[in-house]
Amino acid sequence: MTYLKKTLILQVLFFCLLNCFYTITYSQETGLPIIRNYTPKEYDNSPQVMSVIKDDRGIMYFGVETGIMEYDGILWRFITVDDAFYESFVVQDIYYIRSYKKFYKIEDAVLTPVE
Repeated sequence: MTYLKKTLILQVLFFCLLNCFYTITYSQETGLPIIRNYTPKEYDNSPQVMSVIKDDRGIMYFGVETGIMEYDGILWRFITVDDAFYESFVVQDIYYIRSYKKFYKIEDAVLTPVE
């Protein structure tokens, strides 16, 4: 191989390597989110999620047909609602749940009926 061919091959490889570093750096700078999808087998409950809320501590609450799924980033915990879950909403950072018969609220990871 001649000197010019070797130089050309090295230049092409160097350009490809620089392009890879640029792509990696660019994706980190733009803040692309890391998305993780969980299957119903992983959290052991219904696949239909009707509402999602995140509290000020970073705990995620998912309203499913049979109650509330709580996820802290590591573990799933199931919060049972006495009757069928219907919908949820947030008022001043308090997670309220409306079932067919009652209202509940979740404060500090504790489910209490609202009288």
